[in-house]
Amino acid sequence: MRANIFDKDKTGKDEPLGRATVEVLGVTRKGEVDSWVTLEEAKTGLVHLRMKWLQLSDSLNDLKAALHETQTLRVTSMSTAVLMVFIDSAKDLPKSGGKSGGSPPDPQFSATVGKKTYLSNIQYRTDCPVFEQGFTFLVSNPETDTLHLKITDTKTATDIGKLSYNLSALLDKPNLELDDQPLSLKSSGPDSSVMISMKMRILKYLGPSRDDGADELSIYGEEVQSAAPPPTPAPQPPPSAPQMTKQPSLSKQDSVKKEDSVSIKSGLSNIQSADLTIEGTPEHKSFEKPLEPVTDPMFMSQAPPKVESAPSGLHHRYPSTASSVGGDLGKIQLTLRYSVQRQRLVVIVHKIANLPLKDPNNIPDPYVKLYLLPERSKETKRKTETVKDNCNPTYDETFEYVMSQGELSNRQLEVTILTQKTWKSPVMGMVTVNLAELDLTKATTAWYDLQPESSKEKDQ
Repeated sequence: MRANIFDKDKTGKDEPLGRATVEVLGVTRKGEVDSWVTLEEAKTGLVHLRMKWLQLSDSLNDLKAALHETQTLRVTSMSTAVLMVFIDSAKDLPKSGGKSGGSPPDPQFSATVGKKTYLSNIQYRTDCPVFEQGFTFLVSNPETDTLHLKITDTKTATDIGKLSYNLSALLDKPNLELDDQPLSLKSSGPDSSVMISMKMRILKYLGPSRDDGADELSIYGEEVQSAAPPPTPAPQPPPSAPQMTKQPSLSKQDSVKKEDSVSIKSGLSNIQSADLTIEGTPEHKSFEKPLEPVTDPMFMSQAPPKVESAPSGLHHRYPSTASSVGGDLGKIQLTLRYSVQRQRLVVIVHKIANLPLKDPNNIPDPYVKLYLLPERSKETKRKTETVKDNCNPTYDETFEYVMSQGELSNRQLEVTILTQKTWKSPVMGMVTVNLAELDLTKATTAWYDLQPESSKEKDQ
């Protein structure tokens, strides 16, 4: 978890004053932390952080305690629940111009809870779009909050369907779930509807996950002091010790896929690895054994923005299967699946962990480049955004390749990590994934150890 401190400037750019980074693993073990943390990238200063590790409950009885806690703290922006929404499809949408003889729309939906809004991918030239996209929301009060869904024809910029669903109705459902329910759309056609699934989970504090005597939190190799702040600032961390890792953010919440995606029915059974944590720095052991799902309303009420190249769903995380420990060059987390209905290979670049840092004064600016082998043509080249000064960047960017299912048997995905901050070879590591060895009819999320740059890559 990383907290950035700024000097607010009303007329110009906010000036950074420093940052504090805490390993989430320490918070999960202690359950609750109240600490003063030394600021990094600053000569002096500390920040007081109160953190609590929460788990997910499907019991409505836990909601009363969660609401009581937020009311006691008098902070209305804190969250008491997590809402997972999966929009499967819509049908019989109005055509452009509202006439039966008009052209099919280019529909895109937006989903909003509170101040958070997500946009779907655009489906072109269809009045029965298949979206198959899911999003996760933090909910302040399920008894009063509402899910607003709006479908827009991007071709004409007109709304062609609306839906408002009071989340209090979901509290009356068994296990707080709504499964594959067609709901009628307003301001739309007479038979227009949307197929939707939802799951609500209450945030519940269960105490420490384990007691191993680790009273201190590790922060880039140094320890912090608990409770009251010390009379003098703690020393800066040694330059040889930095390990900066970013956990996925809450706004990068899980896509609860169905059928050829990740099924929303099985999403909660795999929630141990769901992306519901704020920025953090887990140890390697956290890759080997997924931790319990949590969020941290004690620290922040909304997720930081994610870096993405196009609107996309949030994809469900699974435990690491390709690697239990990181290689010398680090590792990368990918999700791969093949949509039979859309005839597309979907690749999600989640994050990179433990890129080597040879010079603390020259932190890399990594980005990821993709090619489909064997030809490595420009048509199959894909590239993520560049994350500045980070050895553990998070991307959560989605890329697609149009191909038949038969092509998967002789295709490989080449994944290369590069940095823009060097005059030498920019390649920091790479991995080649043999698509024929994976069952891509369902989403497969795994960590892959990075290998040195191949001679073939150097020649091109």
